[in-house]
Amino acid sequence: MAALIKERHDTHGTPYSAMAISVPDGASAQQFANILARNPFFVPSIELGKDGLRSDADAVRIGTMHRFKGLEFQRVFLTSVSEGQVPHQRIEQYPRSNPDR
Repeated sequence: MAALIKERHDTHGTPYSAMAISVPDGASAQQFANILARNPFFVPSIELGKDGLRSDADAVRIGTMHRFKGLEFQRVFLTSVSEGQVPHQRIEQYPRSNPDR
């Protein structure tokens, strides 16, 4: 994913700020930020907080799907989209245990 983001920026001119990475949780956001920052990529990134965008820096936005609500990007990279992750396994219990929820 880091190589693809770098290629979109360097070859196609897509600003880093127009790209986002959706992660399942905060720990994953930090892991992706660390990978992007390392050699050979050196891609700047900003983690989305509860207040959404806190900077206009040209950096890839990293956050959970919930943090992206209401935001728009040219390119969004989805991670960990698999059974048990989307929808998250903890909400799969509600149809049986709490149908009203």
